[in-house]
Amino acid sequence: MFKYQEQIRIMLVLLFKLVQFVNAKCKIQIEKEYKSAFCWHQGLSSVPQNLPVDINRLDLRWNNLTTIQNYAFARYTVLKHLYIRDNKLRSLMIYSFCGVQNLQLLALSGNKLDVSVYPYGVFRPIENLEYLDASRNMKNGKTDEVVYSLAFNHLVHLRELHVDLVSRPNLSKSFMGMNSLQKLWFDYCYIYYISNETFTSLPKNITDLGMQNCKSFFTIESNALQHFPNLNVLDLSGSHIHLQQALRSLYPLQNYRMKEINFHHLTYSSITRYDYDVILSQEMMRYIATICVQTLDISFNNIVAIREMSLIMFQHPECFVNVILSANRFGIEQMDIEFLAFFYKMTNLKLFDFSYLPLEFKNPVFPNILYGSPQNNIEERIPAIKKIKTLFLPEQLNRLRLTHFMANINIDEIRAVNCSLAVIDLSYFQSKVFPKFIFENNHYISELDLSGISAFNTKSKFPQLNALLALRMRKTELCRLIDTDTHIFSWAPKMQELDISSNFIWYLKENSLGDLSNLYTLNMSNNILQYFPTSLTKLENIRVLDLSFNRIITLDEHTRGWIDSQQIKRNFFQLYLTGNSFICSCETKEFLTWLFNTKAELDNEGNYSCRLSNGQTNFTINVYNDFHNYFANCESQIWLKIGVALMTSLCTAVACVTLIYNFRWRMIFFFHKSFRRRAEEVLKINFVYDVYVSYSDDSTSFVKKVLQPIIEHKWGLTMCCEDRDFIVGESNADVRATSIHQSRHIIFLVTPAFIGREWSSFEIERAKYEKISNKLQKIIMITKNISFRHIPLEFRAIWKDIYLIDWPIEIDGQETAWKKLRLWFL
Repeated sequence: MFKYQEQIRIMLVLLFKLVQFVNAKCKIQIEKEYKSAFCWHQGLSSVPQNLPVDINRLDLRWNNLTTIQNYAFARYTVLKHLYIRDNKLRSLMIYSFCGVQNLQLLALSGNKLDVSVYPYGVFRPIENLEYLDASRNMKNGKTDEVVYSLAFNHLVHLRELHVDLVSRPNLSKSFMGMNSLQKLWFDYCYIYYISNETFTSLPKNITDLGMQNCKSFFTIESNALQHFPNLNVLDLSGSHIHLQQALRSLYPLQNYRMKEINFHHLTYSSITRYDYDVILSQEMMRYIATICVQTLDISFNNIVAIREMSLIMFQHPECFVNVILSANRFGIEQMDIEFLAFFYKMTNLKLFDFSYLPLEFKNPVFPNILYGSPQNNIEERIPAIKKIKTLFLPEQLNRLRLTHFMANINIDEIRAVNCSLAVIDLSYFQSKVFPKFIFENNHYISELDLSGISAFNTKSKFPQLNALLALRMRKTELCRLIDTDTHIFSWAPKMQELDISSNFIWYLKENSLGDLSNLYTLNMSNNILQYFPTSLTKLENIRVLDLSFNRIITLDEHTRGWIDSQQIKRNFFQLYLTGNSFICSCETKEFLTWLFNTKAELDNEGNYSCRLSNGQTNFTINVYNDFHNYFANCESQIWLKIGVALMTSLCTAVACVTLIYNFRWRMIFFFHKSFRRRAEEVLKINFVYDVYVSYSDDSTSFVKKVLQPIIEHKWGLTMCCEDRDFIVGESNADVRATSIHQSRHIIFLVTPAFIGREWSSFEIERAKYEKISNKLQKIIMITKNISFRHIPLEFRAIWKDIYLIDWPIEIDGQETAWKKLRLWFL
């Protein structure tokens, strides 16, 4: 009778659920006979009963479940994976998981299930479970002793468990009989004291133990880990334990063979029991030195010094596969030779990370007033540092990472013999001398990052790298080298990815990139290109091109045709153009039409900011959608009417035009000066000179015999020249600053002698100040007999505001230069 009543009750419960959730909308997905139901963000308060009974995976994340009723999953008998993460669960019932005896994975993380209120036997129906995640449920650690009532002992096949660790845990009963458990991870961690007996009841077969991100400082006794005789992975990363205490806790693990010890970021300034500055000693390292460990991470622990060569006292260097020492503050000057010898003994090393180390500044400058002697004399008194000629890399090393390394290393060359090295990251590496890399026999370098290092320092420092596929050279001052050197990338002929962004590149010659026929991706973003470089059209295999955040105003017909042809040939072409200085005008209307008709893939779907003819800014999509109204005046009929009107008046205007032509520039400058003078009177701006000329002694003749006759006598403008206009007896600095302040424009006449001129830097800095103050209108640079890479670096900050003329030798070229100068003065 009782059995019959129980069956009726179960049928009524299932019928109620079926009626209640018939409207649940879940995504059903089938992959290779594995059926999944995704019920995300459905607002469910109970388990849906209208899903296919043969689902293997049920995902109920991000709903409003507060409890799991008895037999809630009974109809899903073949269920293997069940996710109930990030709900509002507060309780489970003893028969919540009845009927799903094939369940292998259960995820309950991100709820409000207290570890002390699990009903006994709740996991008995799912004893075949292999993975259980019950972590991130305890929002606070509680202060009283908490007896774990999860009854994990029913889960005899469980291999991996994630659970929270309260302040005072009592684990005595929950873990009995879990002979298959191998991985135990404590997530929300509030414990404040781990004694030698805390883990007594845990299974002895645990191989992986994690206590990550314990945000409150806790004490761990030296023999607390004695209950893990098979420990293979120990992860304490992010916990407030201090590196010194963590190293002491390894006492029971002496002479172990381990896969990983992760002590990343254990030292915090808030820990007052230990010094924040960590100094490694032999006493601290004596336990870990005996362990044969494959992966060691002691990064970000504020290690400031190494004493007694304790860092290289490991008894089994051949065991290391990954070593991460980054984000500390210690150097190896006192043991550099010994360290490099130890480094070579790590014969199985694949990853070595010694990055983010601000040990020493490059070429520091000190105020001479404190020392009473010139700085050069101070540098001469620095004792010579012993120099190591060669660093040999271990053969198995796969990845070398020295990014953001700032120190003076004393190594001439880094040599690899039959090395497995594939990835080198030297980005933002700063040292007085950049070492030369030598690879003997076979080498397979596929990725190289030299970002943040001057291209002059890395030039000729690498051999021919035929296997190199990806090269990154962001912020490397390539603009100073790419102008003259056409073999910059000849040492990597098979490169597929190249990043030369943020290099102030303003143009590319036809052969600037050399022969990169295999190039697939090119990133030239954040440069100052004004036109699409025609040399890029020679890259036949290019498929991804990033020209975003340059100064390109349009793409001409030839460029657009090349992009479309690449799309047709490769069936894929991706182009990034965001952040350029596009113009929406009659001259660029074909380009605007192309943006929304090309088959190539454009970022932002071709919708970019552009400047209209009236000076306003709009988006290309808006201009394209209202194309007729924006470009109605561009029709040829309008120009035909204008042409007819001009023809009728041509005869009467010939005489006037001839007269005006002969005196055109004088008249233009006269009216321009008159209008400008009135405007300046209204704005209360008073300029004494039209242009200030900054030049060196070797340009005096050019100023007097070339510039002055044209600018002053022919155009009627006033110049300020130091040989003629400076008042004798006044301070040189004051008169130069005042003269620049009183000038509308400034001309820098850059010649080889200009670089070493005493007042050049002062005048450049003054021009920067006046430009920022909106006083100076135009900054013009005229270069003579000097290459682009020798132009002073002080111009870099105002390069975007400079109008450049490379003064030609030919008469025809000079005529073009005068025209540019004339227009810029208007």
